[in-house]
Amino acid sequence: MRKIYSNSEWTKTFFCLCAMLIAQFAYSQNIKEEPFSYSPDLLSTAKKGNADAMYKIGLCYYVGKTGTQNSAVKKSKTNQAKTLRNIGNLLSTLQGINEQFNGTDRFAILIQNEIPFAQNYKKALKYLQKAADKGSPLAMLTLGDIYYSGEGGVKQADLKKAVMLYTKSGESGCSEAYLRLANIYSTQHAWLIKEGIENYKLRDVVKAMYPLLQKALNYNKLAVELGSAQAAYNINHAYLGQGTTVADYQESLKWLRRANELGYARATTELAVRYQLGWGTMQNKRFALQLMWQAASKGDAAAMHNLGEYYYHGAFLPKDREKAVQFFFLANKKGQNNSSSLSACYKEGLHNAAKYSSEQEWFAALEKELLGASLPEIALPKPQVLYTVAAGDVISDCGSFSIIKDGICVTERSYDAIIKDMNTGKLTASAYGFSTTLADDGSEEQPILNQIGEKMVAATDVLSAFSYCLQMLQADPFNTMGYKAIVYYNMAVFYHNYNDFGKAEAYLKKALEIEPEFTAAKESLALLDKSVKAANKAEKKLVVN
Repeated sequence: MRKIYSNSEWTKTFFCLCAMLIAQFAYSQNIKEEPFSYSPDLLSTAKKGNADAMYKIGLCYYVGKTGTQNSAVKKSKTNQAKTLRNIGNLLSTLQGINEQFNGTDRFAILIQNEIPFAQNYKKALKYLQKAADKGSPLAMLTLGDIYYSGEGGVKQADLKKAVMLYTKSGESGCSEAYLRLANIYSTQHAWLIKEGIENYKLRDVVKAMYPLLQKALNYNKLAVELGSAQAAYNINHAYLGQGTTVADYQESLKWLRRANELGYARATTELAVRYQLGWGTMQNKRFALQLMWQAASKGDAAAMHNLGEYYYHGAFLPKDREKAVQFFFLANKKGQNNSSSLSACYKEGLHNAAKYSSEQEWFAALEKELLGASLPEIALPKPQVLYTVAAGDVISDCGSFSIIKDGICVTERSYDAIIKDMNTGKLTASAYGFSTTLADDGSEEQPILNQIGEKMVAATDVLSAFSYCLQMLQADPFNTMGYKAIVYYNMAVFYHNYNDFGKAEAYLKKALEIEPEFTAAKESLALLDKSVKAANKAEKKLVVN
């Protein structure tokens, strides 16, 4: 069977809830693409100069009547800029960024009826430009897509125009435009420099990486201000070390929660996995199940598949392989690549599989039976006592982390209050899930952080050591066990060995923030300047030669 997928802040007070409601009202001002129907009245309104109507008629001309579309869209000239753009697009795909750049198919989905006239890029651009001149954010967004792609009525890609149009669109209230800019600044570093948009030389593209990634982060934050859940999800991954100088797991979790609050189903799935594993937060398997169910109810295929895995293996939920088949099938129809899981179910004869002569025939029967069926209900396990706090006191695994004494709820504690007490010594580290565990033979095992630490020290290559460093930061984001400074120091050594002096310096400073008298970190920071000068000298010598 396939492993669990995840592509992949608690509300503090009543006042935070009020702030969320106010923010949601502000988010409603976000301007988004909406489906519409063509009509003669719409064309008449466009001819009278209405910006929204001109934008929609521009889309109609771009798509055209069925059967009149160009069989092959005119491609932009093959040049260095296009090559650089394509490399960036590949990086975008590898990083899993959900982007919707230009394409007739995308525009066609917005138009809900037949268009009576043929495709005409010239007229499309004319109407879109007039709408943009009148301040239509969506027309600016669409023109930006066209100029970015260099296809569909323009001679070649023009990144400068695309960036200018996306900027104006975002400033006019369109979060999708800021998402486009964030994607460009995450992946198109060489193209931005080549076009003179950013003041660097092409040979300095590596040095430009972090400043440009910071701009990408800022564009995502602007999109979140307009209500973009996708942008909040992107920021979460940036703070996992995929777009910032130093990984910050607390900050990542904050933005993941924000994406969940804004209704992003994949964020809900990832948040469920974090609570399930105790990654950067208190482990809470019951709450993780609640979140996974919510994500599946929102239509997230990975969440549906995960619930199928739980039922198939009897992990977190009672073993029920018939239910597993239903979840696997529904996830598959939502786009999850889990054919191996369904094949395993067929080979085991689940869900009347023995009646059918082939897996394809069985799947067709499932489709007839289950397609359109509602998601099966799940039964959440009863809350269980998980974390020892002090003699007689425990933390129950409910979403609000209640404090229980002798089976009676004494007082409700917020997540932040528990962490504060833990950091000041009022609660033991075991309350955060770091208590020792029992092995199969009943003997006591080491706390999980000690186990990871020993693996880190014993690692024979720097990549493995670096991986264990990341695991320790993820497991103990609040430094309850006191490992964080040495972990940051080890990560600095890793980056120094790979001549990434910017990150090495950042991690050394992080280590000194935690332990100001950390002698080894001080000495390394002092030596780092010499390494930078030596590297610069070697680079200049290489350029001269």
